[in-house]
Amino acid sequence: MTIFRSFCLLSLVSTALLSTGCETAAPTTASTTQVSPAAAAAAANDFPRESMKQLRIGMQKEAVIQLVGKPTDISQKDGEAGPLEVWTYINTLAPRYREVAVEMDETSYVDPITGIERTVLDPRQQMERIERREYFELTFDASNSLVDLNYDLVRSSEI
Repeated sequence: MTIFRSFCLLSLVSTALLSTGCETAAPTTASTTQVSPAAAAAAANDFPRESMKQLRIGMQKEAVIQLVGKPTDISQKDGEAGPLEVWTYINTLAPRYREVAVEMDETSYVDPITGIERTVLDPRQQMERIERREYFELTFDASNSLVDLNYDLVRSSEI
């Protein structure tokens, strides 16, 4: 009989709790995801790299503009079959850093086993900043058709 009363009491309490409902916090719109500075810079960069992969020889200028947008620079050059127009797209990438030894310093060192003092050369490290830029050159002939695609990654460093 005691088990039956306990079961009835438990049923009554659980029914009361279920009928009152649950409360949930209102959803928030702010994101708590941390984004690295490099990822934020890449997200802010709207360079059409994926669209550049879709370029094909023979495309017309209008189709290229629709696909990748207007170029950074336009120049003229002479080709074997006549004048050519070269469109340059420049993409500045996030810089990279590395440590480089700029000088060797003499440092006194006492050998812990023998007690003899010696001089050793220690490299003095300094951070080197490496700037990186991508250059995409598209060449068009007199009929406004794409005839050549060139890609170059240029790195320059400064200490």
